[in-house]
Amino acid sequence: MRNGITISHQKQIIASTRRVMRVQMWSAIVMLLLVIGAWAFPTQRQAPLAVAMVQQAAGAGGGAGFLVTPHSVLTAANVVGSQQDVLVTFRDQPPVQAHVAFTDPKHDIALLELQSAVTIPPLPTTDSSIVADGDEAVVVGYPGGEYTDNQHTKLSSHTPELFTTDIAPLPGNSGGPLMRTDGTVIGVVASTAEFGGAQNARTHVAVPINVVKKVCREQNHAID
Repeated sequence: MRNGITISHQKQIIASTRRVMRVQMWSAIVMLLLVIGAWAFPTQRQAPLAVAMVQQAAGAGGGAGFLVTPHSVLTAANVVGSQQDVLVTFRDQPPVQAHVAFTDPKHDIALLELQSAVTIPPLPTTDSSIVADGDEAVVVGYPGGEYTDNQHTKLSSHTPELFTTDIAPLPGNSGGPLMRTDGTVIGVVASTAEFGGAQNARTHVAVPINVVKKVCREQNHAID
C-alpha cells in the first residue's frame, strides 16, 4: 500500500509556499522603493566641488574651470587672456593662486597649475568620440558669477574638433565642463567668438576632451 501525503505534510508545504511568497513580495516592494528613491533623489555628481570660478583678478569677472589633477585646472584660453597668474575659487573654499601653464588660443584651451593642491576629487573624463547627436549633457559653470550645475542640454551636432549644444551661451560658462549625465567630462565649454559662425553665436560650443588631452600632451602636460 502506497503512503499518501499526510495532512501534516500538506500544512508544511502550504506554510513553506506562503513564506516564499512573502519573501518575494517584500523583495519586490524593496526594489520598487529603491527605483522610486533613485528617481526622486538622484545621486549627486562630483561636479559641484571640482568646478571653480576662474578670475584674472579679485573682483573681476571671469569664467569657469575644473579640476583634472590635484594641482591642475582646465579652463578656456579666453578666460585667462594674457595673464600669467589667475585666481581659482572652488565653492566654499578661499581663492587659490594659479599659474597659467599654457594657453592654446586656436582651441580656446588653457591649463592652470595651482600653487597649492586641493583635497577635492578631480572630475573624471571619458572618450569623447563615443557621443552622438541628441545625447543629453550638462553645462556646469558660473553664469553671472553664480554657480550653476543644472543647465541641461543636448548635442545638436558634433565633429572630432567641436561639439555644439542646443542652449544659448551665457557669460561665465566658458572654461567649464560639458558633462554626460553620468558625471564624466566630454568637453570644455569654449567661447563662441573663438569659433564664429551664426549658429555657434547662438549656442554653447565645446572642445571635445579628446582634443584637449591631445593638446595637453603636445604641451608636455598630460592629463588622464
